[in-house]
Amino acid sequence: MPGVTDLAELLRSMEPIHVPGEFVFVSADHAPAGVTVHALVREPEGTSIVLERADAERLGLDHDFSAGWITLQVHSALEAVGLTAAVSAALTAHDISCNVIAGRFHDHLLVPTDRVDDALGALRSLSAAEREAHSEPPEFEGNLAGAVFWGADLRGARFRDVDLTDAEISHALLVGVDVDAVVDRVVINGVDVTAAVNAGDPWYPLRTMLRPIDPEGLRSGWAALETEWAETIADALARPGEQLHESVDGEFSFVQTLRHLVFAIDKWFTVAVLGDSFDPLGLPNTGSLDYPFPGLDLQAEPTVTEVLSVRTDRTNRLREYVTSVTAEDFERSIDVIENGPHPLLECLYTVLEEEFWHLRYARRDLARLATR
Repeated sequence: MPGVTDLAELLRSMEPIHVPGEFVFVSADHAPAGVTVHALVREPEGTSIVLERADAERLGLDHDFSAGWITLQVHSALEAVGLTAAVSAALTAHDISCNVIAGRFHDHLLVPTDRVDDALGALRSLSAAEREAHSEPPEFEGNLAGAVFWGADLRGARFRDVDLTDAEISHALLVGVDVDAVVDRVVINGVDVTAAVNAGDPWYPLRTMLRPIDPEGLRSGWAALETEWAETIADALARPGEQLHESVDGEFSFVQTLRHLVFAIDKWFTVAVLGDSFDPLGLPNTGSLDYPFPGLDLQAEPTVTEVLSVRTDRTNRLREYVTSVTAEDFERSIDVIENGPHPLLECLYTVLEEEFWHLRYARRDLARLATR
Protein backbone atom coordinates (compact mmCIF):
# COMPACT_ATOMS: atom_id res chain seq x y z
CA MET A 1 0.00 0.00 0.00
CA PRO A 2 1.53 3.36 -0.98
CA GLY A 3 2.42 5.84 1.73
CA VAL A 4 0.60 9.09 2.38
CA THR A 5 2.03 12.18 0.68
CA ASP A 6 -0.53 14.83 1.58
CA LEU A 7 0.83 16.89 4.48
CA ALA A 8 -2.57 17.72 5.95
CA GLU A 9 -3.54 14.05 6.01
CA LEU A 10 -0.18 13.10 7.50
CA LEU A 11 -0.61 15.57 10.33
CA ARG A 12 -4.24 14.60 10.97
CA SER A 13 -3.47 10.89 11.21
CA MET A 14 0.10 10.69 12.52
CA GLU A 15 -0.93 9.14 15.91
CA PRO A 16 2.34 9.43 17.84
CA ILE A 17 3.10 6.63 20.33
CA HIS A 18 5.88 6.12 22.85
CA VAL A 19 8.03 3.05 22.26
CA PRO A 20 9.11 1.70 25.68
CA GLY A 21 12.79 1.89 26.49
CA GLU A 22 15.67 4.36 26.77
CA PHE A 23 17.85 4.74 23.71
CA VAL A 24 21.32 6.10 22.97
CA PHE A 25 23.55 6.81 20.00
CA VAL A 26 26.91 5.03 19.96
CA SER A 27 29.75 4.93 17.44
CA ALA A 28 31.41 1.65 16.45
CA ASP A 29 33.21 0.04 13.57
CA HIS A 30 30.40 -2.44 13.11
CA ALA A 31 27.11 -3.44 14.66
CA PRO A 32 27.76 -5.30 17.92
CA ALA A 33 26.59 -8.89 18.13
CA GLY A 34 24.00 -10.10 20.60
CA VAL A 35 22.02 -6.88 20.88
CA THR A 36 19.09 -5.34 19.01
CA VAL A 37 20.18 -2.57 16.64
CA HIS A 38 17.32 -0.11 16.32
CA ALA A 39 18.95 2.10 13.70
CA LEU A 40 22.29 2.23 11.91
CA VAL A 41 23.87 4.97 9.78
CA ARG A 42 27.27 4.64 8.14
CA GLU A 43 29.22 7.90 8.18
CA PRO A 44 32.83 8.77 7.20
CA GLU A 45 33.71 9.17 10.88
CA GLY A 46 32.27 5.78 11.83
CA THR A 47 29.04 3.88 12.12
CA SER A 48 26.33 5.51 14.25
CA ILE A 49 24.13 2.96 15.96
CA VAL A 50 21.02 3.37 18.11
CA LEU A 51 20.85 0.86 20.94
CA GLU A 52 18.95 0.55 24.16
CA ARG A 53 20.94 2.29 26.88
CA ALA A 54 21.28 -0.89 28.96
CA ASP A 55 22.87 -2.75 26.04
CA ALA A 56 25.31 0.10 25.32
CA GLU A 57 26.43 0.26 28.94
CA ARG A 58 26.78 -3.51 29.17
CA LEU A 59 29.08 -3.40 26.14
CA GLY A 60 30.98 -0.44 27.50
CA LEU A 61 30.11 1.83 24.57
CA ASP A 62 30.27 5.57 25.13
CA HIS A 63 27.15 7.68 24.67
CA ASP A 64 26.16 11.21 25.57
CA PHE A 65 22.45 11.55 24.72
CA SER A 66 19.67 9.54 26.32
CA ALA A 67 16.44 9.52 24.35
CA GLY A 68 12.88 8.35 24.39
CA TRP A 69 11.53 6.89 21.14
CA ILE A 70 8.32 8.18 19.53
CA THR A 71 6.87 6.60 16.40
CA LEU A 72 4.42 8.38 14.12
CA GLN A 73 2.07 5.58 13.17
CA VAL A 74 0.91 7.09 9.89
CA HIS A 75 2.43 5.38 6.84
CA SER A 76 4.36 8.33 5.46
CA ALA A 77 5.69 8.19 1.92
CA LEU A 78 9.42 8.78 1.64
CA GLU A 79 8.75 11.49 -0.96
CA ALA A 80 6.29 13.35 1.29
CA VAL A 81 7.15 17.00 1.85
CA GLY A 82 6.77 19.01 5.04
CA LEU A 83 6.09 16.44 7.78
CA THR A 84 9.55 16.66 9.36
CA ALA A 85 9.46 20.46 9.24
CA ALA A 86 6.00 20.62 10.83
CA VAL A 87 6.92 18.18 13.59
CA SER A 88 10.22 19.93 14.28
CA ALA A 89 8.47 23.32 14.46
CA ALA A 90 5.92 21.98 16.94
CA LEU A 91 8.63 20.55 19.18
CA THR A 92 10.84 23.62 18.82
CA ALA A 93 7.96 25.74 20.10
CA HIS A 94 8.22 23.73 23.33
CA ASP A 95 12.05 23.80 23.38
CA ILE A 96 12.28 20.06 22.76
CA SER A 97 15.23 18.74 20.74
CA CYS A 98 14.46 16.03 18.22
CA ASN A 99 16.40 13.57 16.09
CA VAL A 100 14.37 12.16 13.22
CA ILE A 101 14.88 8.73 11.69
CA ALA A 102 12.85 7.95 8.57
CA GLY A 103 11.90 4.33 8.10
CA ARG A 104 10.36 2.69 5.04
CA PHE A 105 6.90 2.99 6.58
CA HIS A 106 7.07 5.44 9.48
CA ASP A 107 8.96 8.38 10.89
CA HIS A 108 10.61 7.97 14.29
CA LEU A 109 11.59 10.72 16.70
CA LEU A 110 14.25 10.51 19.41
CA VAL A 111 13.66 13.15 22.08
CA PRO A 112 15.18 13.70 25.54
CA THR A 113 13.88 11.05 27.92
CA ASP A 114 12.60 13.63 30.38
CA ARG A 115 10.59 15.39 27.65
CA VAL A 116 8.78 12.41 26.11
CA ASP A 117 5.40 13.29 27.64
CA ASP A 118 5.81 16.93 26.60
CA ALA A 119 6.69 15.87 23.08
CA LEU A 120 3.69 13.55 22.84
CA GLY A 121 1.44 16.36 24.02
CA ALA A 122 2.83 18.80 21.46
CA LEU A 123 2.47 16.31 18.62
CA ARG A 124 -1.05 15.33 19.58
CA SER A 125 -2.01 19.00 19.79
CA LEU A 126 -0.57 19.56 16.31
CA SER A 127 -2.57 16.62 14.96
CA ALA A 128 -5.78 17.71 16.70
CA ALA A 129 -5.43 21.26 15.38
CA GLU A 130 -5.08 19.96 11.84
CA ARG A 131 -8.12 17.72 12.24
CA GLU A 132 -10.17 20.61 13.60
CA ALA A 133 -9.06 22.94 10.81
CA HIS A 134 -10.20 20.49 8.13
CA SER A 135 -13.22 18.97 9.81
CA GLU A 136 -16.76 19.61 8.68
CA PRO A 137 -18.74 21.58 11.26
CA PRO A 138 -21.52 19.65 13.00
CA GLU A 139 -24.96 19.98 11.46
CA PHE A 140 -28.19 20.24 13.40
CA GLU A 141 -31.60 19.65 11.88
CA GLY A 142 -35.07 18.70 12.94
CA ASN A 143 -37.43 20.33 15.40
CA LEU A 144 -35.59 22.68 17.75
CA ALA A 145 -38.65 24.86 18.38
CA GLY A 146 -38.49 26.42 21.83
CA ALA A 147 -34.83 25.45 22.36
CA VAL A 148 -32.74 27.66 24.63
CA PHE A 149 -29.16 28.56 23.74
CA TRP A 150 -27.52 29.92 26.86
CA GLY A 151 -23.86 30.87 26.81
CA ALA A 152 -23.46 29.09 23.46
CA ASP A 153 -20.60 30.05 21.15
CA LEU A 154 -22.25 30.40 17.73
CA ARG A 155 -19.51 32.43 16.05
CA GLY A 156 -19.31 31.56 12.39
CA ALA A 157 -22.46 29.43 12.60
CA ARG A 158 -24.56 29.13 9.47
CA PHE A 159 -28.34 28.94 9.49
CA ARG A 160 -29.94 27.77 6.24
CA ASP A 161 -33.54 26.81 5.53
CA VAL A 162 -34.47 27.58 9.14
CA ASP A 163 -37.61 29.09 10.67
CA LEU A 164 -36.71 31.71 13.28
CA THR A 165 -40.26 33.03 13.74
CA ASP A 166 -40.72 34.48 17.25
CA ALA A 167 -37.07 33.86 18.16
CA GLU A 168 -35.69 36.07 20.93
CA ILE A 169 -32.05 37.15 21.17
CA SER A 170 -30.74 39.07 24.17
CA HIS A 171 -27.47 39.53 26.07
CA ALA A 172 -25.81 38.78 22.74
CA LEU A 173 -23.23 40.05 20.28
CA LEU A 174 -24.42 40.58 16.71
CA VAL A 175 -21.18 41.59 15.00
CA GLY A 176 -20.53 40.95 11.32
CA VAL A 177 -23.86 39.15 11.00
CA ASP A 178 -25.15 38.67 7.44
CA VAL A 179 -28.86 37.88 7.10
CA ASP A 180 -30.53 37.02 3.79
CA ALA A 181 -34.12 36.21 4.65
CA VAL A 182 -37.76 37.19 4.66
CA VAL A 183 -38.01 39.99 7.22
CA ASP A 184 -41.24 40.82 9.02
CA ARG A 185 -41.76 42.35 12.47
CA VAL A 186 -38.04 42.26 13.24
CA VAL A 187 -37.14 44.42 16.22
CA ILE A 188 -33.51 45.18 17.06
CA ASN A 189 -32.75 47.00 20.31
CA GLY A 190 -36.33 48.24 20.48
CA VAL A 191 -36.41 49.47 16.88
CA ASP A 192 -38.62 47.78 14.30
CA VAL A 193 -36.26 47.64 11.29
CA THR A 194 -38.65 45.78 8.99
CA ALA A 195 -39.60 48.73 6.77
CA ALA A 196 -36.04 49.98 6.44
CA VAL A 197 -34.69 46.55 5.52
CA ASN A 198 -37.40 45.81 2.99
CA ALA A 199 -37.07 49.26 1.42
CA GLY A 200 -33.46 48.54 0.62
CA ASP A 201 -33.94 44.91 -0.44
CA PRO A 202 -33.82 44.48 -4.24
CA TRP A 203 -35.60 41.13 -3.86
CA TYR A 204 -38.54 42.52 -1.92
CA PRO A 205 -41.41 41.71 -2.25
CA LEU A 206 -40.57 38.67 -4.40
CA ARG A 207 -38.87 36.83 -1.55
CA THR A 208 -42.08 37.12 0.51
CA MET A 209 -44.10 35.37 -2.21
CA LEU A 210 -42.34 31.99 -2.08
CA ARG A 211 -44.52 30.35 0.57
CA PRO A 212 -48.09 31.40 -0.30
CA ILE A 213 -50.99 30.22 1.82
CA ASP A 214 -53.72 30.26 -0.83
CA PRO A 215 -54.06 29.54 -4.56
CA GLU A 216 -54.12 33.21 -5.52
CA GLY A 217 -50.86 33.80 -3.69
CA LEU A 218 -49.36 30.80 -5.45
CA ARG A 219 -50.39 32.15 -8.86
CA SER A 220 -48.99 35.59 -8.04
CA GLY A 221 -45.69 34.15 -6.83
CA TRP A 222 -45.21 32.01 -9.92
CA ALA A 223 -46.10 34.89 -12.24
CA ALA A 224 -43.57 37.16 -10.51
CA LEU A 225 -40.84 34.54 -10.86
CA GLU A 226 -41.61 34.06 -14.54
CA THR A 227 -41.34 37.81 -15.10
CA GLU A 228 -37.94 37.98 -13.41
CA TRP A 229 -36.67 34.93 -15.27
CA ALA A 230 -37.80 36.33 -18.63
CA GLU A 231 -35.64 39.39 -18.00
CA THR A 232 -32.66 37.27 -16.94
CA ILE A 233 -32.92 34.94 -19.93
CA ALA A 234 -33.13 37.89 -22.31
CA ASP A 235 -29.98 39.33 -20.75
CA ALA A 236 -28.19 35.98 -21.06
CA LEU A 237 -29.14 35.48 -24.71
CA ALA A 238 -27.66 38.88 -25.58
CA ARG A 239 -24.23 37.68 -24.42
CA PRO A 240 -21.58 35.63 -26.26
CA GLY A 241 -22.77 32.03 -26.38
CA GLU A 242 -19.67 30.60 -24.73
CA GLN A 243 -20.35 32.62 -21.57
CA LEU A 244 -23.54 30.66 -20.99
CA HIS A 245 -21.50 27.48 -20.62
CA GLU A 246 -18.89 29.07 -18.37
CA SER A 247 -18.74 28.34 -14.66
CA VAL A 248 -17.94 30.94 -12.02
CA ASP A 249 -16.04 29.60 -8.99
CA GLY A 250 -17.09 26.03 -9.72
CA GLU A 251 -20.83 26.79 -9.66
CA PHE A 252 -23.35 25.80 -12.33
CA SER A 253 -22.99 27.60 -15.64
CA PHE A 254 -26.10 29.42 -16.90
CA VAL A 255 -27.05 26.44 -19.10
CA GLN A 256 -26.47 24.04 -16.22
CA THR A 257 -28.64 26.23 -13.99
CA LEU A 258 -31.49 25.98 -16.50
CA ARG A 259 -30.97 22.21 -16.69
CA HIS A 260 -31.08 21.99 -12.91
CA LEU A 261 -34.36 23.91 -12.80
CA VAL A 262 -35.82 21.52 -15.37
CA PHE A 263 -34.82 18.71 -13.04
CA ALA A 264 -36.27 20.48 -9.98
CA ILE A 265 -39.64 21.04 -11.68
CA ASP A 266 -39.66 17.45 -12.90
CA LYS A 267 -38.78 15.98 -9.50
CA TRP A 268 -41.24 18.01 -7.46
CA PHE A 269 -44.01 18.50 -10.05
CA THR A 270 -43.86 16.87 -13.48
CA VAL A 271 -43.02 13.39 -12.17
CA ALA A 272 -44.40 13.63 -8.63
CA VAL A 273 -47.69 15.46 -9.31
CA LEU A 274 -48.47 14.84 -12.99
CA GLY A 275 -47.03 11.32 -13.12
CA ASP A 276 -44.94 12.12 -16.19
CA SER A 277 -41.23 11.33 -16.67
CA PHE A 278 -37.93 13.16 -16.22
CA ASP A 279 -36.59 14.98 -19.24
CA PRO A 280 -33.11 13.62 -20.14
CA LEU A 281 -31.59 17.11 -19.99
CA GLY A 282 -32.44 17.58 -16.31
CA LEU A 283 -29.41 17.97 -14.04
CA PRO A 284 -29.56 17.07 -10.32
CA ASN A 285 -27.79 19.03 -7.62
CA THR A 286 -24.26 17.77 -6.98
CA GLY A 287 -25.28 15.97 -3.78
CA SER A 288 -27.77 13.81 -5.71
CA LEU A 289 -25.75 12.99 -8.83
CA ASP A 290 -25.33 9.37 -7.73
CA TYR A 291 -29.05 8.81 -7.13
CA PRO A 292 -30.58 6.64 -9.90
CA PHE A 293 -33.13 9.10 -11.25
CA PRO A 294 -34.67 7.39 -14.29
CA GLY A 295 -34.15 8.77 -17.78
CA LEU A 296 -31.50 11.43 -17.12
CA ASP A 297 -28.57 11.87 -19.48
CA LEU A 298 -25.85 13.32 -17.28
CA GLN A 299 -23.36 13.24 -20.16
CA ALA A 300 -25.52 15.47 -22.38
CA GLU A 301 -24.06 18.77 -23.60
CA PRO A 302 -27.14 20.59 -24.88
CA THR A 303 -27.27 24.06 -26.36
CA VAL A 304 -29.02 26.84 -24.52
CA THR A 305 -31.78 26.72 -27.13
CA GLU A 306 -32.42 23.04 -26.46
CA VAL A 307 -32.56 23.57 -22.70
CA LEU A 308 -34.83 26.60 -23.01
CA SER A 309 -37.23 24.59 -25.14
CA VAL A 310 -37.60 22.00 -22.36
CA ARG A 311 -37.80 24.69 -19.68
CA THR A 312 -40.57 26.48 -21.55
CA ASP A 313 -42.57 23.27 -21.70
CA ARG A 314 -42.12 22.69 -17.96
CA THR A 315 -42.96 26.23 -16.88
CA ASN A 316 -46.03 26.29 -19.15
CA ARG A 317 -47.33 23.09 -17.60
CA LEU A 318 -46.74 24.39 -14.08
CA ARG A 319 -48.47 27.69 -14.90
CA GLU A 320 -51.45 25.81 -16.27
CA TYR A 321 -51.63 23.67 -13.15
CA VAL A 322 -51.48 26.51 -10.61
CA THR A 323 -54.22 28.30 -12.55
CA SER A 324 -56.72 25.69 -11.46
CA VAL A 325 -55.28 24.31 -8.21
CA THR A 326 -57.49 24.66 -5.12
CA ALA A 327 -56.79 25.05 -1.42
CA GLU A 328 -58.23 21.58 -0.87
CA ASP A 329 -55.48 20.18 -3.13
CA PHE A 330 -52.70 21.65 -1.01
CA GLU A 331 -52.68 18.92 1.65
CA ARG A 332 -52.77 16.03 -0.82
CA SER A 333 -49.83 13.71 -0.13
CA ILE A 334 -47.36 13.46 -3.00
CA ASP A 335 -44.67 10.77 -3.19
CA VAL A 336 -41.43 12.44 -4.30
CA ILE A 337 -38.62 10.26 -5.59
CA GLU A 338 -35.60 10.34 -3.23
CA ASN A 339 -37.47 12.49 -0.66
CA GLY A 340 -40.62 10.51 0.13
CA PRO A 341 -44.17 11.81 0.79
CA HIS A 342 -44.80 15.56 1.05
CA PRO A 343 -47.96 17.67 0.95
CA LEU A 344 -48.58 19.14 -2.49
CA LEU A 345 -48.09 22.67 -1.18
CA GLU A 346 -44.60 21.79 0.12
CA CYS A 347 -43.72 20.41 -3.31
CA LEU A 348 -44.76 23.68 -4.93
CA TYR A 349 -42.88 25.66 -2.28
CA THR A 350 -39.73 23.76 -3.24
CA VAL A 351 -40.15 24.64 -6.91
CA LEU A 352 -40.68 28.33 -6.11
CA GLU A 353 -37.66 28.45 -3.83
CA GLU A 354 -35.44 26.67 -6.36
CA GLU A 355 -36.52 29.17 -9.01
CA PHE A 356 -35.88 32.13 -6.70
CA TRP A 357 -32.45 31.16 -5.42
CA HIS A 358 -31.12 30.02 -8.79
CA LEU A 359 -32.42 33.23 -10.33
CA ARG A 360 -30.23 35.09 -7.88
CA TYR A 361 -27.22 32.85 -8.50
CA ALA A 362 -27.65 33.25 -12.26
CA ARG A 363 -27.77 37.04 -12.08
CA ARG A 364 -24.79 37.13 -9.74
CA ASP A 365 -22.67 34.99 -12.06
CA LEU A 366 -23.78 36.75 -15.24
CA ALA A 367 -22.72 40.03 -13.68
CA ARG A 368 -19.31 38.61 -12.85
CA LEU A 369 -18.89 37.14 -16.32
CA ALA A 370 -19.59 40.57 -17.80
CA THR A 371 -16.45 41.91 -16.13
CA ARG A 372 -14.11 39.28 -17.54
